[in-house]
Amino acid sequence: MAQSGLKNPDAANRELSAAEAADPGNVRVKLEQARLEAGAKNIPAAVSAVDAALKLQPTNVRALMLKGDLSRGTEGLAKALGYFNQALQIDPGNFEALIERAATYVDLRREQEARADLKKVFAVVPDHPLGLYLEAVMRARTGDYAGAQGLMTRTKGALDKYPPAMLLQGRSPMRPTTWSRRRSTSATPWRPRRTRRSRGACMARRSCARAMRMGRSPP
Repeated sequence: MAQSGLKNPDAANRELSAAEAADPGNVRVKLEQARLEAGAKNIPAAVSAVDAALKLQPTNVRALMLKGDLSRGTEGLAKALGYFNQALQIDPGNFEALIERAATYVDLRREQEARADLKKVFAVVPDHPLGLYLEAVMRARTGDYAGAQGLMTRTKGALDKYPPAMLLQGRSPMRPTTWSRRRSTSATPWRPRRTRRSRGACMARRSCARAMRMGRSPP
């Protein structure tokens, strides 16, 4: 509903308002409202809706993950990490929560913990696209640009429209000069240019799980 709501927000809002009036305690409706508001960049309203969902159902994993996602920009990474931790205490094998927490660890420069989460993901899905992307970010940070390029190649185009991955590979239409991708025969086939813009190029802060939910990677 949230994805179609972005195309017709007025109709989606009317539908959600009617659903909430019919069942005020419906957590799913409140989460859909939160996603719709987040998609419209109305973050305070999104936070209010997800808080209402958590008040009704404090152990709802989807609500905790969405709260963590929103908290990145409103309360900071450390606070967001707490929500992902809660979600994984309830559902330890939740792939989206593992990816979200790993991305948060990457942003916090806690690579060892990020890799521990990614190890769990790769044990089941060895070529998970978003997991490969996060590992590529960490490789690039250490100067292993060839290794990072190899990991991104293994995504087989799954993240071609995911902006952080595009930026990492130098294909961002907004920042076309941030990264330089050279021929694979070069000694350093994939190396960032040291510009002011490149300082944030490896940030994994954008929600990876949101990318999956919004259709920026394959099902």
